[in-house]
Amino acid sequence: MSKERFFILRDDDINYWTIQEEIEDIYKDLIFKNNLKISFSVIPFSVRMYNLGDSESFYQEMKEVSIAKNKKLISFLRELIKKKKIEIMLHGYNHLYKVGLNKREIKPATKEWLDIIRKLKRGKDLYWVGEYAWDSYENLLKKTKYGKEYLEDIFKIKIRNFVPPSNDLSIDGVRAVIKSKLNISGSIRLKKFNHPLNFFTLRNYFLKLVWKFFNFSTPLNDYPYILNYKTHKELTSIGLVPGSNIDKLFKIINYCKRRNIIIQLATHYWELRKNTSLRRLFYVIIEYLYKNNYKSKCLYEFLS
Repeated sequence: MSKERFFILRDDDINYWTIQEEIEDIYKDLIFKNNLKISFSVIPFSVRMYNLGDSESFYQEMKEVSIAKNKKLISFLRELIKKKKIEIMLHGYNHLYKVGLNKREIKPATKEWLDIIRKLKRGKDLYWVGEYAWDSYENLLKKTKYGKEYLEDIFKIKIRNFVPPSNDLSIDGVRAVIKSKLNISGSIRLKKFNHPLNFFTLRNYFLKLVWKFFNFSTPLNDYPYILNYKTHKELTSIGLVPGSNIDKLFKIINYCKRRNIIIQLATHYWELRKNTSLRRLFYVIIEYLYKNNYKSKCLYEFLS
């Protein structure tokens, strides 16, 4: 008999403006017919975002709205929790970006500010910074603890894992998450040393260096195994987003399959709905994983 393998499906950006039917449209048959589990990363007090996925027209409002006000969505997610079909993870606090022409002068990504700097950029890319890369440690610690406790109270569960908005974490962001006793979906990158300096950080950085040296030609960009920092654990993810290279994705999956590596696939329900090609690819990948004896799990089943 073939050896059992495991994969995690991570879906980001669940918030007040998420419509229950949009989630059902993507996942209903998979959840109840194929026993798919989903690790939803949830924004507790999201600001409203417009033109998602379009960097040329995207902007945000400043007003924060609690996910608890979407009672229909909360009821739907609670039922899935009772059936042990999903996990709730913390995805920042409000997911507010800051943006500028460079890293020295960044402001909230409002329409007014973006209209100004888009006219000035003269064909150059803007400098975007995720919520957990621009705020202070003190603010991030308060927001992380409150956001975690707020979601725990709403859903009557224990929140164990944190997903960085835009996969962007400063050292202060990492410290705030660790202090709040959360694991991280994502991991230390060789080019961006963003963890407090200690024995476990250095050990894990060395592990990544050695792995990269002996796996230089691998399709994976990041160390694929669970990293233990004593204070918390981390596991990297494989992005399924518009523009994803199909051949590279399957090379990564097959690489993990040969080595019995846990696969964490990260996507967005709203992108799967907007992009029919991406949606078809998503279903093909899920079917492929099942055919290769992969079993669906939530992230908390590995990071505890």
